[in-house]
Amino acid sequence: MYGSNLTRLSGIASGMDTDSLVKKLMDAERIPFNKMKQNREKLAWQSDAYRKWNSEIFSFRNKTLLDMKMSSKYGTFSTTSSKTDIISASATADAIPGTYKLKVNQLAEGASLSGKVKSGELVNEDQTITVNVNGKIGTIDIKKTDTMQDIVAKFNKAQDSEGKSLGIQAMYDSTLNQFVVRTRNTGSSQELSISSSDNSSSNLLTQLGFSTSQVSTYTGDANTKLNTKLVADGGTPVTLSLKLEKGATSETKTVTLNPGETVSDLISKLKTEGINASYDEKTQKFTLFSSDSDVTAVSLKADDTGIDTALGLDQPLAVSSEYKAVGKDAKVNFNGQDVVLGTNTAKFFGVNYTLKAVDTEGVTVTVSRDLDAEIKNIKEFVDKYNEILDKLNKAINEPVYKKFQPLTDEERKALTEKQAEQWDEKAKSGLLRRDNILSSLVNNMRLSMTSTVNNGSEYNSLAAIGIKSENYKDKGKLTIDETKLRKALEEDPEAVQNLFIQGSDITEEDIKKDPKKRNQQGLIHRLSGSFGDAFAELTKKAGVTGNAQDDQSIVGKLLQSMDKRISSMEARLIDRENRYYRQFTAMEKAMSKYNSQSSWLMQQFGGGAS
Repeated sequence: MYGSNLTRLSGIASGMDTDSLVKKLMDAERIPFNKMKQNREKLAWQSDAYRKWNSEIFSFRNKTLLDMKMSSKYGTFSTTSSKTDIISASATADAIPGTYKLKVNQLAEGASLSGKVKSGELVNEDQTITVNVNGKIGTIDIKKTDTMQDIVAKFNKAQDSEGKSLGIQAMYDSTLNQFVVRTRNTGSSQELSISSSDNSSSNLLTQLGFSTSQVSTYTGDANTKLNTKLVADGGTPVTLSLKLEKGATSETKTVTLNPGETVSDLISKLKTEGINASYDEKTQKFTLFSSDSDVTAVSLKADDTGIDTALGLDQPLAVSSEYKAVGKDAKVNFNGQDVVLGTNTAKFFGVNYTLKAVDTEGVTVTVSRDLDAEIKNIKEFVDKYNEILDKLNKAINEPVYKKFQPLTDEERKALTEKQAEQWDEKAKSGLLRRDNILSSLVNNMRLSMTSTVNNGSEYNSLAAIGIKSENYKDKGKLTIDETKLRKALEEDPEAVQNLFIQGSDITEEDIKKDPKKRNQQGLIHRLSGSFGDAFAELTKKAGVTGNAQDDQSIVGKLLQSMDKRISSMEARLIDRENRYYRQFTAMEKAMSKYNSQSSWLMQQFGGGAS
């Protein structure tokens, strides 16, 4: 019953079972309502079934088919190295089979500084370490209380003025008592320099044991930018004199700046004179580097141009110690040709090589076709194709049990949980029987896999390479003749690849304009188009998993409409039930009154007789 706030008099006067009578009346009234709820339940099941298939179709298209579009599935190669501890190799789909000879004359290394840490106190006062990596400058604040572990951590976290990592790695080995800092990248383009604000013998870099690769640095406070023109356009060339003081003697180098040239141009010209320089716009520090340990000070003269002042070099700059290192390139001989690499990895003729150690005697790498892997890839695809085709065939041919409709609430209460499950299984059978979208997909799948592809070869169909449907009862499921497939891969691997993935640039719009272009498409692209169409149609019909709220699909709107009708019918049933109870209550009241009057009359007649 639907509930009511009415005061009910159930058979007090009449002796009738009012509740039972109302229930029977309402059972008849509820028949259309229950039918509507059953139809709604069945439609919801169908919506769930559509969405489940939408997920399956999406997964097959975006995993299985996308995977099979990769050329590596058809061009698989195996590699063997005669010395895997020297060189390892892996082939790509672009590899060329053959035997290759390599010699590793030098491995690539990052710029690296190392030293044996001195015993005793690391630093006796706080100091700042400046690290320059390829022109990116960062500072590290060292405290007198820092341990080696603290120092290693600070180096590893070092950042430039923009907050970006300097890309260095520091390590300390307590057994060897050795500290190492190096750039993470390798190659001769990697430059690392480290200096300390403390120039005494107790500075951190000295305590860390850095004794080689020392470079003198001279830093001035500038007030310009890297792209600032030091000589105005249309002006006259300016000659700069760079004075290197060496005690009682000095050496002067000259650099000419032309109109329009910038700080960056000056740095390049200084380098040609053997003086490395850098400029950090954030800190506005212009720094000169010299490996000549006799130089004690540096100054720049530029007549009355003001360039020396702009660069902070108008006064002689005192020397400070800096340790500098440069990375190394890898040097390899490949089939008699010397090659220089910035890293220890290389790619020659579609094969990726990893250099592990120096070996000038030579390593032989053999590249060959891996037919077993290619056949395995195709087999796995055919298995997945057969699996989803079998599921689709079952869905569109599943029997419908008309006697098994969705259970009403009353019917479900009367069954055990197991009985209800078995009933639901029968009731849900055939929800997508002969569904147009899924049936069309099955037809397109079978058509795609049996049609030819214009690939210019006799291997222009699956049947030609040993893949076909043997029995009509299998409803399109494919079998593989491995011998025939292997022969096709051996004789014309490119044709087999094109059979599957040719014509990736042909769109569905192109095919609509010219249907003949369908024959230029490989099988995988055809299937991908069919599955994409099915996904779009199913989405339009029932939406996708997870969008139940505000579902604007065809089925979603229909369910929303049915929910409104069910709610309206339920309200009418409540009104109808209340009306029945009001009628029975009125009858009970009337009969109660009649009985009361009858009793009074009987009493009156009885009283007169006495």
